[in-house]
Amino acid sequence: MATSDMPRTDAALRERVAAQDALIGELRRQLAAGVEESPARREVRTDRIEMFSDGVFAIALTLLVLDLRVPRRDQLAGRDLWSALGDHWTGYVSFMLSFIIVATIIPATCAGVRRERSPYR
Repeated sequence: MATSDMPRTDAALRERVAAQDALIGELRRQLAAGVEESPARREVRTDRIEMFSDGVFAIALTLLVLDLRVPRRDQLAGRDLWSALGDHWTGYVSFMLSFIIVATIIPATCAGVRRERSPYR
């Protein structure tokens, strides 16, 4: 390297170091002010939680449906379907009650995930 290139290289190096120092200073000011990371970065992090909770609710609702029973033909014994279903009314009422409870929890979970996604909570 020629000696004539030295001052130019030193000046470029000093400029880079000054730019990095300015960037570090800005980041320190933001951290001191309590600024959180960008919303786009937080959104990526909450997507997995959102998909997991959707899967849990889907499995819970599927398990609720599996317990419902439809009367067999031999249980009808000349009755219509509605009267035979009336014999199992407790199962249907418990299904509806459980479904309503789970259905009210889902929006609360979604609201919590949206709140986590917001940088200003």
